[in-house]
Amino acid sequence: MPAIKLLPIILILNNIPLFANWQRKLNEGGVGALFIKQGRPLMHKKKIKAKKHKYTSQELTELERLRLENRALHVENEYLKKLDALVQKRGHRTKKDL
Repeated sequence: MPAIKLLPIILILNNIPLFANWQRKLNEGGVGALFIKQGRPLMHKKKIKAKKHKYTSQELTELERLRLENRALHVENEYLKKLDALVQKRGHRTKKDL
C-alpha cells in the first residue's frame, strides 16, 4: 500500500483525496505551496476615517459659549440635588411633597 494511502489510516481520517492534494502541492511547489490560501477573499470592513471639522472662529466661540453654559447647568443641577438632599435629611420635606 502506498504511503499516501496509509497516512489517513494512521491519522484515523477517511479523506484520501485531501492527502493526495497535499502531496501534489508539496511535490509541485514545496512546503510554501501548502500554506497558500485559496477561496473567496475575506470581506474587510472599510476603515472609516474620522472627519476633522474645521470650524470658523464664529463657530468656535459659539461652541465654547455652549460648553460653558452646559458646565454651569451641570454645576447648578448638582447644587440643587445636594440642597434637596439636605432639606430632606432635616425632615422639612419629603419627596412625596414635591
